[in-house]
Amino acid sequence: MHADERLDLRQPDYVDPACMPLRQREGAQKNNHLLRSIFERSEKDFPLPAAQIGRLLATVRWSILHLSRKRFSKATGISANAVALLELEREGHEKKQYHVKTAILRFWEKQGIVSGIREQLLELLEEDRGGGFEGFYRKICIECGVDAFERAAGINIGTLWGREQGEVVPALAEVVRIVRELYAGNGAEQEKKHRLRLEQGTRIWTREKTARYTQRTLEQPLQRLLIGAERQMGSAGETLNGKTMSRWFDLQSKTANGILNGDILPWDAIESIARRVIPAKELGAFYTAWRTLVVQDKKRQSFTTAWERARDEHGWNNQELAYCLNITPPEQRTEGYKKTRKEGFRPSSVIRKMMQANGLSTLAPPRALVDLVCDDDRELTAQLRALFHADRERHYLRGGEGAKGKGLILRIAREFNGVSPGQLASSLRADAADATLLREQIIETERGNVETRFLSETIMQTLLRLTEDLGQKRSEKALNRRRRKGELPIHCQRGTTVAQTVLLLREGMGNYDFLTEAIQRKTGDRSRSMSAPMLRRIAEERACPPLPMLKSLLESCGAEITPETERDWYARFPETLLKEGFGHIGQSRRPLCRLLLTLIHAQEISAKAFSASRFPELYHGTLAKLLRGIEDGIHPAWVQVETVLTAAEVMPGSIPWKLAELLYGNHDDIQAALSQLRPQLARQGLRVEPASLPGLTWKELGGEKKQIPD
Repeated sequence: MHADERLDLRQPDYVDPACMPLRQREGAQKNNHLLRSIFERSEKDFPLPAAQIGRLLATVRWSILHLSRKRFSKATGISANAVALLELEREGHEKKQYHVKTAILRFWEKQGIVSGIREQLLELLEEDRGGGFEGFYRKICIECGVDAFERAAGINIGTLWGREQGEVVPALAEVVRIVRELYAGNGAEQEKKHRLRLEQGTRIWTREKTARYTQRTLEQPLQRLLIGAERQMGSAGETLNGKTMSRWFDLQSKTANGILNGDILPWDAIESIARRVIPAKELGAFYTAWRTLVVQDKKRQSFTTAWERARDEHGWNNQELAYCLNITPPEQRTEGYKKTRKEGFRPSSVIRKMMQANGLSTLAPPRALVDLVCDDDRELTAQLRALFHADRERHYLRGGEGAKGKGLILRIAREFNGVSPGQLASSLRADAADATLLREQIIETERGNVETRFLSETIMQTLLRLTEDLGQKRSEKALNRRRRKGELPIHCQRGTTVAQTVLLLREGMGNYDFLTEAIQRKTGDRSRSMSAPMLRRIAEERACPPLPMLKSLLESCGAEITPETERDWYARFPETLLKEGFGHIGQSRRPLCRLLLTLIHAQEISAKAFSASRFPELYHGTLAKLLRGIEDGIHPAWVQVETVLTAAEVMPGSIPWKLAELLYGNHDDIQAALSQLRPQLARQGLRVEPASLPGLTWKELGGEKKQIPD
């Protein structure tokens, strides 16, 4: 048999019992029967190439070596059970299986089994592992021994599975080093194996690397440049990275990192490396293809170009933006910082460099720059935000940094809002040790798709919200520096709902903290002021203040409440009472109680202030006891309800007075009260709405926002 000849495994190769000694003929028949069962079983129950492996092992053992399993086991030192497992079914991934296969391969070589058959087994074992680097490395493990492979590679055999799952392609320098170390030695056979394995490893590496570059959306000319560079460096045992690449090809560090990140650089920047890795006869075609890429890349709309166009159209420059962002020299920002710069510090250069790098900048966050340039143009703001996210996703995809999933979302959100991992961790964890641990977890999560290992879904959502909040505060500070104090734009004075009114005031005055300060300066009364968190809850329609506090807020900003906003207040305040409650009364589910509370807070900021100013004889404790009693289902005397209505300046016979009477008499039956009030509302031309029926919600009124016909 020729050394390169291989076995045909389509049909079993039986041994003729007549050629065997008389005492071995019965055993020969049994082994022929066993060989037939292996071919039938493997073909029926197991997919290729696992079936082919069993066929090959059994054929060599019996058809060529004429050894039964028992005799084969004794000759190789392998248990008969292990031999049966290899021939009949797919084995597990235990390390001992490598020793078994290595022992079989070495026994074959000792018995004179030709190299073609040995290579056939190794190729089947490689194909059984997917044919990629996991299979190639496992083939080397079997041929050279797993212990020798682990020493040469410097990795544990168990990590190969993790590499395959993570779609990791090893550096070509690693492949070259492993092959050279394991196949070093004299002799024609060893030199042949070395050349074969090196050629196979390089071929697999080129195929796998090309597939990864394609997944990263790198264009074909850029793929050729990167693969050519690494093949040249890897053959010399040099790993490809920005530092080694710039030294090997005499490139600037910026150019080398740009190529590795998938940037389309001008031809002048990459000409030196192209001339060294592209064959001379193909260089002309490569030059044409690369110039085409450069032209196409310049036509692509990016965040930087779109933002610069918006900046110029709105009459901004980087110096003015730097002033709004309060960018100062490092020695003014950090205590104890020693000035080592010889040249002057230009704040505008911080913005220019950030836009060129398009990455993280805590001094000039992209969000703040977008908000400053776009002003009130929400459509342009959304467009620039989307472009920034698309650019960063493209950057990380083409750069192959491994960031994806929720880790990538968090990383881009941090970059857009200008929040570092340390700032984010410190804002969420008060303890320094906990903050340090969280910072490390954030970094590890952003490096790859490992968020489930480090950060739960709840923490991820919290981090994203916190990132947006920190970015918003930074943006609001910049907007506040841009605006002149106390001047409220006209369009911010005409809100139609409570939430919209607060949002417009925040937009016009700069931020919620400034609104709080404005109320205190105007009224001098801290009890009428609202904190920034409270204002944010109102803007998000999760709370509603008393009407006098809302009016004070508007007056402190030089505006007045609109009729539409006041009508919306009568709809929102009962909803707040129903869902969350207000003050010490808590949630109010009784319509009569909500009616009285709405009338009280339409006049004063609290029930206590109402008692003191509107009806001094009605002590606050008595009023609170009355309201709690109604809420608890205690039916009060009508005179007590009448006293509150009178103090709230509700006229007898009016709709609110009549509503209170009907709710009192019908034990809070809203529908019974509405059936009697509808005619009176129609006669007065009033709508069935909370503004006409205080204390009731739209849902209780049927949810219909329409006027009652005459």
